[in-house]
Amino acid sequence: MHLPPKNFSPGEVYQCIKSFPSQKSPGYDLITAEICQLPKKAILMLTYILNATIRLSYFPLQWKFFTIILIHKSNKPQNLPSSYRPISLLPFFSKVCEKLVLKRICPIIVNKKIIPEYQFSFRERHSILHQIHRLVDLISLSLERKMYCSAIKLDISQAFDRIWHPGLLLKLHNILPLSYFLFFKNYLENRSFSTRVGNDLSPVYPINAGVPQDAISSPLLFNIYTSDQPTNLNTHVANYADDKILIAVNKDPNTTSTHLQSQLNGMHNWFLKWRVKLNESKSCHTTFTLYKKNPPQIYINNIQIPTNTQSKYLGLILDKRLTWSPHIHSKKLAINLRTRMLQILLNNQTKTSLHSKLIIYKSLIKPMWTYGIELWGAAKISNTNKIQTVQSKNWKKLHY
Repeated sequence: MHLPPKNFSPGEVYQCIKSFPSQKSPGYDLITAEICQLPKKAILMLTYILNATIRLSYFPLQWKFFTIILIHKSNKPQNLPSSYRPISLLPFFSKVCEKLVLKRICPIIVNKKIIPEYQFSFRERHSILHQIHRLVDLISLSLERKMYCSAIKLDISQAFDRIWHPGLLLKLHNILPLSYFLFFKNYLENRSFSTRVGNDLSPVYPINAGVPQDAISSPLLFNIYTSDQPTNLNTHVANYADDKILIAVNKDPNTTSTHLQSQLNGMHNWFLKWRVKLNESKSCHTTFTLYKKNPPQIYINNIQIPTNTQSKYLGLILDKRLTWSPHIHSKKLAINLRTRMLQILLNNQTKTSLHSKLIIYKSLIKPMWTYGIELWGAAKISNTNKIQTVQSKNWKKLHY
């Protein structure tokens, strides 16, 4: 038996609405936080509706429909559907409802320790850099001890779009109080979408799997769905949403591969049981070591995982000996490319003020090289000087 859910107060609803960015794209209802400045009486009525959704475990049908727009991925052919990233534009009040419900269920998830410690995404006091730092520390320690650190980066196809609803509901039933479980059961039912390209809309299609990409509750639902993945005492796991790396460290390269293969065999069975699609060809096997000898190959589903001397994880390129040279070279090329694109605004002949140039630099160029500097900034001076040289050139363009 569970106590009935606590009602939302008008103050909670008001503060929730205020917390949304004012410039977010609206859903089909064309309502944004900027125009949703409701009087007190309207806030009271909205609070009554939101409390009714929890009390009746009913998510309004109008809030289940959303529009999808397509964002082209850079350096991808425009004639392939896989070259576009789908973005869901949800009704505003559906996001308000989800955010309020999450405030109620997050303490339950935390108290029951449902999310594993190696999952760093969408958790308080955890960040993307914390996860990278954890991974780099492990690699650095293995290099100092002259051991083999073998890592498998797994590529999961359409991770959020392929979540199996009956499997997710089974896990939610074991975790949440009945009222919240029934709410999410109704939330996942009878969902539909339409794709918008320019001014054209596709017909409406039902959704039988997955969670909306931009929904407030989607990250938590995904973390719950993947929380029971098998682990192994001989391996380390680093997760950030659907970016997953398995790591094994040992002085013997054969033992390293054996531990990884054992972990992958368990993962393969879990993928089959919960209908998760793994893209073997896009996964990557990298060994960080000072030795020339490499561990034996790793297989999953009888398919060999491609090997590489470097691996890109969460925006940082990790090379075999952790010199950071490939990452710095990549950032140098990217900065030069973006600087050329902004040349018309930054060159000496334009009438752009120095203040505007600095804003452009700090918002569009500086974040490219400062990301992860806590880690790659420890590279040898001959490597970091490459970034310094690029910044010196940009400084001259801004001031002269």
